[in-house]
Amino acid sequence: MRDDSKPEITQLPGHVCEGLGRENEDFLVGDAIGFKSLITACQVALETGEYLGIIGDFEGIRQLVPAELPNYASESTAVLQVNCYPGHMLPGKKYVEFLVGNVVGLNNLVAACQLALEKGEYHSYEIGSFVGIRVFESSLFGDSPREKKNHKANFDSTCFVVLGLFLAGIVYGLYSLIAWLGS
Repeated sequence: MRDDSKPEITQLPGHVCEGLGRENEDFLVGDAIGFKSLITACQVALETGEYLGIIGDFEGIRQLVPAELPNYASESTAVLQVNCYPGHMLPGKKYVEFLVGNVVGLNNLVAACQLALEKGEYHSYEIGSFVGIRVFESSLFGDSPREKKNHKANFDSTCFVVLGLFLAGIVYGLYSLIAWLGS
């Protein structure tokens, strides 16, 4: 069912994260695009056992088999939580965060996301460790850490070019000065 080879990691559009500020700490929050991506990833996880790819702050979704359920849960109890795993998928990361849940929890998450997309938010104790889902405007989230890294790389490249031009100007100026003094 699960393939242990390293798949290509894709990043779905949008923002989804666990909590956002004190008033949202027990909620799953994100923008409309992020929750649509989350629904797609959940459907893949329900069909195949897991979805490996970046959805907001999560690196994947994993379906728990009955043997992996916490002691307090039965197969009919909705289980959905964030678990950390060793970061074998993403270079430079010690741990990656996955949304994990059983079939009931993942199905409830899909339904809750659809309702939250219609109403703006949805409250329920049937989505595992979350008490609800809140949809916000994309502008509230700003850049994701991955997008910030790309902006930083662009900024670093620009600084390198400017510094190179500055040093080239100094070398040319010194060369011109030496040539002028030598004549």
